[in-house]
Amino acid sequence: MPKHKIIKSLESLAVEVDKINLNPKNTKIHNDANVREIAKSLSTFGQRKPIVVARETGYIEAGNGTYLAAQLLGWSHIAAVYVDDDHRQAMAYGVADNVTPSGDWDYMNLSDVFESFDSAPDEIAGVTFDFVAEVQDVVNMANSFDDAMRDKDAERLGKFSKTVQKKRQIKPVLYIEHLEVFERALKATGNDNRAEALQEICQAYLDSAGAIEL
Repeated sequence: MPKHKIIKSLESLAVEVDKINLNPKNTKIHNDANVREIAKSLSTFGQRKPIVVARETGYIEAGNGTYLAAQLLGWSHIAAVYVDDDHRQAMAYGVADNVTPSGDWDYMNLSDVFESFDSAPDEIAGVTFDFVAEVQDVVNMANSFDDAMRDKDAERLGKFSKTVQKKRQIKPVLYIEHLEVFERALKATGNDNRAEALQEICQAYLDSAGAIEL
């Protein structure tokens, strides 16, 4: 009897795990910890999206981590879609699948989602306690920024660049009604050069994202 946890709508795509091969030229490394996290997700939610396999070679183009996790769980079958790529297309897609940006987190929404869970968020596959704490820190910082904007606290905004120490990205929005406050914030930096003052404030946001200097 087949052993897997493929969701019902993907069962028609189920193939034997032994008939699929890891690409020996796979460009993405999956360490043991990463595979265990993927396995935890598969075990909890089931396989909800198929892996991609080149028909000609049987090599995986996308989904090597999922395949390894399925092996770890002892699955006999896995959902896969086959594509008729030549070698060049297969390798190019394998790279593109790993480097294509997946977008940034919306920390406010993420915090709301975490609060809605009955259990601790870090019990979810792929979510760590440190990440949950980091999300809350960013939300607290954003709320502090909003408070300063609402109170028209130009001095506090001007010092914002000296207090931001976050690693992940946060994207404060400057609304048109805040332009006067922003002008005051520029002056509060103590730099008479408007371009340099603006750069100082912008650098604060880049620092919060762990980005390079301007």
